[in-house]
Amino acid sequence: MIRSDTRCGRLGHPWTPSLLRLAWLTVAATVAAIAVATPNAGAKRVAAAERLEAGFADADITPVIEPARPVWLAGYGMGRRATGVHDPLRVRAVVVRDGTRKFALACVDLVGLQYPETKRIRARLPEFAEVMVSSTHNHEGPDVIGIWGANPLQRGVDTRYLDLVVDRVVEAIRAADTAARPAQASYGEAEDESLVGDSRLPKVKDGKLRVVRFDPVADG
Repeated sequence: MIRSDTRCGRLGHPWTPSLLRLAWLTVAATVAAIAVATPNAGAKRVAAAERLEAGFADADITPVIEPARPVWLAGYGMGRRATGVHDPLRVRAVVVRDGTRKFALACVDLVGLQYPETKRIRARLPEFAEVMVSSTHNHEGPDVIGIWGANPLQRGVDTRYLDLVVDRVVEAIRAADTAARPAQASYGEAEDESLVGDSRLPKVKDGKLRVVRFDPVADG
C-alpha cells in the first residue's frame, strides 16, 4: 500500500525483510519439531520420517482500497490511511502429515492476527491435529487489532476484511494439504546476529537461524 510519500506494503517497513525471514525460520523450526516428534525414540522416528508428507501453498490477502471503505494501517500512530498497493499481502501455509495426523502452519503478512480469528480458522479445519497461525508483524498492512483507526475513539478494524483473511487462510491450508507429497525433512542451525536488532533496553534478541528443508522422495 502507498500513503502519500510513505512506501507501505509487505516490504515497506525497513525491518520487514528480516522479520519475514525470521518469522519463516520460526515456522521452519516448528515444522522440524513436528517432523521428528514421536512418543518413542530410535526406530519409531525413522518409521515416522518414512511416512512424512509436506505441502505448501499461499493466497492473496490484500484488501481492496476504495474511498468509501478506508484501510487504516497498523502501527506508527493513528490516522494512517492506505491510498494504494505497493506490493501484495499474502498468507503462506505449510501442511505436514505422517499418515495418521495432519499439522498446518500459516503465516500472514499482518501486524498480528488475533486469537478469535485463529479459533475461527481452526473450527473450519477439524481434520487437523494442530493449526498454528502466526504473523510477520507487518506495520504496513491493515489494522487487525483495533488500536490504529482514524483517531483515538475509532478502531481501525474492518470486520469484512477479517472474514476475508480467515477465508484465505483456510483456503491456503487446504491447498497445501492437497499439494502434499512424500518428503524427507532436514534441519540445520546457524548464527548471525546481524539479521535482527533490538531498539529497546534491555536488548534481547536471538541471532540463531533455524531452517528445515523438505526434499521430495519417490512414492512408496
